[in-house]
Parts: sequence; C-alpha cells; structure tokens
Amino acid sequence: MRPNRQSRSARVNPVPEKRGVVFRTKGLDPQCAFRIPLPHMGARRTLPLCGISGYGLPNPQKEGFFMSLYSQPFASGYWREALGSFRSLRSLTFSAVMIAACIVLSHFYIPLHESLTLSVTFLARALCSLVCGPLVAMVFAVAEDTLSFFLSSGGYPYFPGYALTTLLGCMTYALFFYRARITWRRIILAKTLTNIQNIFLGSLWSAMLYSKGYLYYLSTSAVKNLVYLPLQILMLGLMLRYVLPALRRQGLVPQQLSDGRIPL
Repeated sequence: MRPNRQSRSARVNPVPEKRGVVFRTKGLDPQCAFRIPLPHMGARRTLPLCGISGYGLPNPQKEGFFMSLYSQPFASGYWREALGSFRSLRSLTFSAVMIAACIVLSHFYIPLHESLTLSVTFLARALCSLVCGPLVAMVFAVAEDTLSFFLSSGGYPYFPGYALTTLLGCMTYALFFYRARITWRRIILAKTLTNIQNIFLGSLWSAMLYSKGYLYYLSTSAVKNLVYLPLQILMLGLMLRYVLPALRRQGLVPQQLSDGRIPL
C-alpha cells in the first residue's frame, strides 16, 4: 500500500509559539532577536533580554516600590539603606547635581530688608538629604561647603566650622526626611533644629573669627533666624509638596505620602 505522502508544508517543523525572543525559521539555526521598546509600549516597561528574565531596562517605579519606610532612624535597616546609598550611582549622581544647585543658588537671595536677605541653598541641601540619606548627606555637606567657598567665597576666610554647621544641618534633614513619611510636623521640627544650630554654632564661629563677643552675634543671629523660620518652613513644605511625586516616579524615594502630596 502506497504511504500517504505528507505535504511539503507538513514536513517542515512547525513554528512554535514564540517564547521570549527565541524562535525557529525555515532552514536556519535558531536566532535571537532583541525587543526594542516602541513609543506606544512606554519607556518604563521592563523587557526581557534574549528571553532571559531579570535583564532589561531599569524600572524606576519598581525600585522605589521596594524602598522601606521607617518611623524612626534607630532601626538597623535604616542605616543599612543609608550605607547602601554609597553604592548607588543614582544617589551619588543626585548628590553631585545638588552640589551644583547649591553653588548656583548661593548667588540668589530673597531681600527682606535693607540688611536682611534670605538664602535658598537650604532647599537643595534638604532635598539631597531626603534622597541620599544621612551618611551621603554628611559627605555632600563637606564637599558642598568647600566647593562653594572656593567658587564663591565673597572674600570671607575659609573656616572648617561652617562646614561642620552644614554637615549637622544636612544630618538633621536626613534624620527627619530620609525613608520617613513626610508631614508638616517633621518639616517644622527639622527646620527649627537647623536654625537653632545656625544660631549657636554660627555665633561661635563669628566670635572666633571677628572682634565682637559671642553674645552680640548670638542675639543678632537669633533675631535673623526667627524672622527666617516661617518663610523657610513654608518654602520647604511647598517644595516637597510638588517635588516628592516626581522623585517617586523616578524611583529615588519610596511612597512617603499616602495621598501623593503634602496637604496644605
């Protein structure tokens, strides 16, 4: 009996369902193709590379999703994450950008009186502390203060005490903002403590460098910082209200606000 002759198409190995990006073609060895994300697919979609899971484009939203929140900075996991910021290229790059922002912002002031102006560099310092954590923020503070002196000292002598004041201020911001749920209470406490540091330490450094006594500088600094405080709290709160959602979408911070923004 003559065997049924299979058709030409039946003898060819059927093309299996595509899994990943490996598929079979007629007369050729298995090939590997790369999936290129198209505009309608979205830029943040994580795609497999050659069918191997775990490789692909970074997903900032997923990175931010796995960040933890801590109610207080004394947990061991808090400091492990803070130390891990030194191994994060994103955190180090962000801190470098904030150093540049501080240097640029040091040339801009908000005039309040003939002899009273408000600097806005504290905004960049608070933002770096929030994203990078207390350990990176301390290195950032020393680097920022030193570079700012050499690039725009304004004729004042270099004194390491001012770098210490900046370091403690950034440390305070980080302890209140890094991996924490941002509230107006935290903003008020953080800015009040940094201003108290500026009053006592700044007066001490001025008394060491200049001729007038400590009490003179203490009284004048207390008046200035008391005037600055409400404006600085308002500026810091508004900045965090509008910047935090953008940082969250980039995966730089976790979901620190339950409704996405700080309520007014």
